[in-house]
Amino acid sequence: MNKLRPCKICGKEIAKSAKVCPNCGARQGMGVIKKIAIIFCILVIVVIIISIFGNSVDNSNSTSSSQSEKTTSISSNSQDGWDKTEEYIDKNDNMNYAVSLVKKDNDLKSKAISVDSSAVAKAPFKYYGQVVRFAGQISDIEEYASGTDWSKNLGGGAAGQIVIASDDGTVIDMFVVGSTGDLKKGDYVTLYGYPIGLTDNANSIGGKDTELAIVGNSFEKADDSTD
Repeated sequence: MNKLRPCKICGKEIAKSAKVCPNCGARQGMGVIKKIAIIFCILVIVVIIISIFGNSVDNSNSTSSSQSEKTTSISSNSQDGWDKTEEYIDKNDNMNYAVSLVKKDNDLKSKAISVDSSAVAKAPFKYYGQVVRFAGQISDIEEYASGTDWSKNLGGGAAGQIVIASDDGTVIDMFVVGSTGDLKKGDYVTLYGYPIGLTDNANSIGGKDTELAIVGNSFEKADDSTD
């Protein structure tokens, strides 16, 4: 029985059991157990890689799902045109949407509801889409010429701004789509408009006052009626 085999490197005959060629010193392969061990290690590495990749995909899907839910939530908040995620008017687009509604409707008075202005200022998003009615004395009033930035923000054409202190002390800042007529500072008026959020304005002592902003085109002076 032939117990010799050629060396894999130099070709000289060596014993089949030899692990190293006595002629050239080359190693003659590895044992079965070592081969099995290497194969096992390779399989373990493959399984680990697959596991890591699978977790990565799951996390990616989870993140996408979470982002989708957030987007859906925001979308549901804004599906009627009102942005309920930001309460300050310089961060939401509620003025533009309210202006578009006001320009289509000259009868805000008949739709108006009576509500405490402090309640609306506390949570304006609860009243988006509703026409509210507030009464108070004018503390500031301004008319904007056609073509100015404010005129453009309020739909173009005549535009104005009326600030009142309501009966409960809340400051109301109404952006008027149209002219303010013959109103003047000190007049007692009732305003009709859509709440659009809050705004901060500088006061006389160097600080800021938070005001409730509304958009409308209707108002009534005490003992008078003006649209």
